[in-house]
Amino acid sequence: NDDSAVIMKRDSKTALTSHTFKDKTVLNAVVKQYRAGCMGCIVKNIFRGSAGRKAWVAGNGLRVYGLNTPLPLALFEKKIAGIPADSYLIMEDVKDSLEMDRYILKKFDNRTDLKTKRGLIRDFGKTLGEMHNHKIFHHDLKTCNIMVKEKEKEKSFDFTFLDFDKVSFNEEITVRKRVKNLTQINLSTPRLLTLTDRLR
Repeated sequence: NDDSAVIMKRDSKTALTSHTFKDKTVLNAVVKQYRAGCMGCIVKNIFRGSAGRKAWVAGNGLRVYGLNTPLPLALFEKKIAGIPADSYLIMEDVKDSLEMDRYILKKFDNRTDLKTKRGLIRDFGKTLGEMHNHKIFHHDLKTCNIMVKEKEKEKSFDFTFLDFDKVSFNEEITVRKRVKNLTQINLSTPRLLTLTDRLR
């Protein structure tokens, strides 16, 4: 019963809530609930573990490779007869950042400094290349799953990846997978970015 909780997203499989604390170290946290749903899904969890556990491992794994994710704080699992069912991943909220699609809509228009736009594209290209070079593949790499933070002093950008339960490691990054990620980015990018920007 947390009066500060704000529902950010809810569907049949997941629920995302934001919580505000007065703690000096963690001001805001996000809780992602993974619902097991049907009995068949619970049975599958015997072999693959809960979705929350997968997200916990992937979030920490990305950070080991130097890629930004919301800091995983805790994992809770509800079990039925010892089998993981619903799971809850608690993460630190990402501060001073915007989802990439919202960032583009807010910052870019016909008057935008081309250097800023090209800097965003360059830095994201490097980050995605680094991810692929580490044999890491994000299966749902849409701009709404990438947070952007502009570092004005360095004239550069940081990217934080969300939905990391859809991340897998030690993948052979084929041309097909690279194209899939680029297609996901292209289709989810607002039309403010021109064809030239997208090709770059």
